[in-house]
Amino acid sequence: MLSSPHVKWRSYLIPNGEYPQEDEIKNTNAFIISGSLASAWDLSLEWNERLGNFIRYAYSINKRSKFIGFCFGQQVIAQAFGGKVARRNGERIEGMERIHFTEEFMSTELFQSSKVPSSLWIPQWHEDEVVAVPKGALITAKSNTCDTEMFTLEDRILGICGHPEFNQRLMSILFSRRYGSISNAEQIIGLKFPNPDKQHLNKLCKQFIGI
Repeated sequence: MLSSPHVKWRSYLIPNGEYPQEDEIKNTNAFIISGSLASAWDLSLEWNERLGNFIRYAYSINKRSKFIGFCFGQQVIAQAFGGKVARRNGERIEGMERIHFTEEFMSTELFQSSKVPSSLWIPQWHEDEVVAVPKGALITAKSNTCDTEMFTLEDRILGICGHPEFNQRLMSILFSRRYGSISNAEQIIGLKFPNPDKQHLNKLCKQFIGI
């Protein structure tokens, strides 16, 4: 996802204390924060609080940088800028969820230039969610299970509740480990698993960061 012949990505293991150096921060066009087994609200994890501090710092010293967060990434970014994250009421969300873009977002240049459909299927695997977005943020997509599936902030932050980085193979592995197979999962939790709209989500993210 987000591959391009003109773009170079570098990964960092945040729980291990790996972070970009200051010169790297100043010369980075986009930061992608992926999902995690940790909860963004669990500040007993030292690295969790440090990550929030890093996000605010990088945002402040590199005014042209963009930030995209997937699942945990969305949550920790929201929290870093004053939003609120909480555990769902005992209900995990697992499988494919159809998200619907808001009317307000569909009137923006980002949505119209991306040429994506008004609703998309996206992989979900979470039990926490953003329950209050940062001040000034625009909620850009909702679903039957979450009112903050996506949000943007100041044209520099894109938060996505689901996992657009997941593909069908990874979904199969996850559900096979948990339920035995995707077909078993469909019977147990009553969800169908259409192919995720990966190409559309990829296009939206690329348009957002300008690659």
